[in-house]
Amino acid sequence: MKKIFLITLILGVIILNAETKTNNTSFFFVKKIDAQNLKTVTFQGIPFEVQPEGNAYKNLAAGVYVVGKPADKLFFLGMTAEKPECSEWWGSAERLYDNTKRLFIGDKVGQINIVFDDNTQEIFPLLFGVNIWNYELLNPLKPGETLTTYFGYHPEPFASDTNAAKLLEDSLVLMTNDERKDFKYIFALDFSGKTVREISLVPDSSKVMGFRVTGITGLKPGNNLKTNSWESTDKSFYLKRKYFPAMDKLARRLYQFDDELPEKLAPDSPENYSGPKVKFNGCGSANIFANVYMYNLNDIMKNKVDEDGMMHTSSKNAPTFGSYVGCGTFRNGAGSYYSHIWTRDVGRSVIEAQFGGARDRAANAANKALEIYLYDPSTRYKQPNWKRIANASTLNNSNLWESVSGKENDGHGTMMLFVYHVARTGGLSPEWLKENWKTINDAAEWICWQMENPKESHFNGVLHSETEASTQKYGEYDLFSNTMACYGLRALARVAEQTNHKKEAERWSQKADELWAGIIKTFTTEHPRYGTIFVDDANDCWTYEYKRFAPLMLSPDVFGYDLAKINPELYKICENTYKAQKEDFFNYASGRQMGYGQAFITQTAILLDESKDMAGYLEKAGAFCYHHTEHNYIVPEGVICHPSGRFWFRNGDLGNSIQQAEIVKCGRLLLGIDDMESEAGLKIIPRLPEGWNSIEVEDYPVLSDGESTTVNMSYTKENDGYRLKLTSALPIKINEMRFGQFPADTKELIADGKEVKLFKVGENIFGYINGQNKPVTSINIFCRM
Repeated sequence: MKKIFLITLILGVIILNAETKTNNTSFFFVKKIDAQNLKTVTFQGIPFEVQPEGNAYKNLAAGVYVVGKPADKLFFLGMTAEKPECSEWWGSAERLYDNTKRLFIGDKVGQINIVFDDNTQEIFPLLFGVNIWNYELLNPLKPGETLTTYFGYHPEPFASDTNAAKLLEDSLVLMTNDERKDFKYIFALDFSGKTVREISLVPDSSKVMGFRVTGITGLKPGNNLKTNSWESTDKSFYLKRKYFPAMDKLARRLYQFDDELPEKLAPDSPENYSGPKVKFNGCGSANIFANVYMYNLNDIMKNKVDEDGMMHTSSKNAPTFGSYVGCGTFRNGAGSYYSHIWTRDVGRSVIEAQFGGARDRAANAANKALEIYLYDPSTRYKQPNWKRIANASTLNNSNLWESVSGKENDGHGTMMLFVYHVARTGGLSPEWLKENWKTINDAAEWICWQMENPKESHFNGVLHSETEASTQKYGEYDLFSNTMACYGLRALARVAEQTNHKKEAERWSQKADELWAGIIKTFTTEHPRYGTIFVDDANDCWTYEYKRFAPLMLSPDVFGYDLAKINPELYKICENTYKAQKEDFFNYASGRQMGYGQAFITQTAILLDESKDMAGYLEKAGAFCYHHTEHNYIVPEGVICHPSGRFWFRNGDLGNSIQQAEIVKCGRLLLGIDDMESEAGLKIIPRLPEGWNSIEVEDYPVLSDGESTTVNMSYTKENDGYRLKLTSALPIKINEMRFGQFPADTKELIADGKEVKLFKVGENIFGYINGQNKPVTSINIFCRM
């Protein structure tokens, strides 16, 4: 590419596209015989005839053009991808192994076939990042252009990193014009005077993006023009793949490759980090995920919940990676949803912030959620409820307000869960709850009202929701939203019980029981090999349908971290569902949505104690957040992974609230420090993925018998057993400690003279030691066969 391109890109200097004196007798134009109203334009001293079409110019791709003239060179004007999208919007494409809407550097989008008069042919591949490039995602529109840009262009890293810009310049074998899409690039081919019979421009059927060519010009043999300034290639350039070294360097700058992930990484926490400090050891992926946990928990505690309790779905000025259709480039300072309070998102974020120690911010957020946003008006219902976007009425967008005013039962349920966690840790004092009980009552009664008014709510044994999880506009009955609502109602029933609102506690518990019965009736079926499994509506925009694991994934937020012991019957259904899921779609790389995909299935594997699978999922979860150069560790909204699994690029809102918080929750579940029933003492349920040898945490906040303190813990695999060490700033009660996993044929476990009870989970044995609820400040136990 011309050196001048680098200067233009960095400094914005417009010096290409100047008309130059050209001897048009040295050139000939290639066009359709019946082409009319042609216009001559000249770039780089090369004239082209183009055909206006509306406010753009006609695309010649997918056409055959008769030439019948000898040529030293052929020039092709345009050379951009026809469609702006380089990746598909959310949907089921990845689960269906459909990569037709994904465009990676090196992908073939078409070819140019040149047939000569001697009945020979040369075929030139059109390769993304070599002789075809994107326009809309990387350039501001020129005057008069009305193209779809998806909320603005995404020029980084090329706009501010001169080294990255140089890699792009080296990879593209195109001459660049500071022009509109129709005239952006010129591609030149050498032929040494051979007579060209015809030219075919052929899009590749494996990719839907297509390519754009608006003009074709030939250079006649015997001309006296100085052509050294025209960058061109010939057949051998593609046959020998001479483009590959430069193209590979570009791809490795923009994408993250699996073979460039670090094999070992030191613990790294953000500056002024106040959350739990973790170390995950044993392999590079464990090291990466430890840093991912700390960086994202920090981002949640500082940027998703303000000191005054204001909640945000995006961090302020967070970059966006091509919106939802990008190619790996990004735009800084976007903060896509910073002003929005998406309830499904912020509810989970505040829960994780509260577990991480940001309890004052969480308490202030609960105040705002209950006193203000529960009563933010809906365009459809007068009953108080948390809409999809809780502050929608304040965003000066009436269409958005109307579209999110349906029954967002998953978001409402998540908000109930977050309020419960703030209340149980003392963030909502008994005095506050007494004075503001109406807000708690109104939140719970929204679910009860739907159940008691089926004509208006469409309740039919289960709730009807208009949410992302259930086709949005007209809604559907879905397991995910119903589980969120059911568990949230149970959680507020506990708040009622603990504050002596016996009548409400009984009513809400009964309604939760009724709703759960409907869930089991509606959303379970019999699998021919595995028995009873969960099913869910599959007509939403989430890719993988992992939302059918909601009864398992949400159980730690209400019941505790060890569902196999707490509710064996429910655990069995979830275990059966996982086996069925692996026949439907099974891939450790499930990051099209990092929360609804990668995190949901990772949490599922963790809670089912599938140690091999949890290692595979966690490896990808960390890898998808890692980048060698910029914005490292922060969870992207999603990733676009090459079908080979060798590399990927980030997609969407960096640090998007729910995607980020669900990944952080995975780290919390690994640690397994369960204070859900603090009066009965802590339960320690740590989990080690296969290939990891230890997990460590310092300053983890816990509630023990109503008192807040912190603990340090390490859990290490040693020879034929596991060692648990724990120290506490204050004496804490220990209810139960779990060790394992051990082989299925294990008959006895010993632990420093303590009684160890064996319990089978799946195909493995775990050992349980009763802590007898005795206050302690330190533990050091080795449990082995």
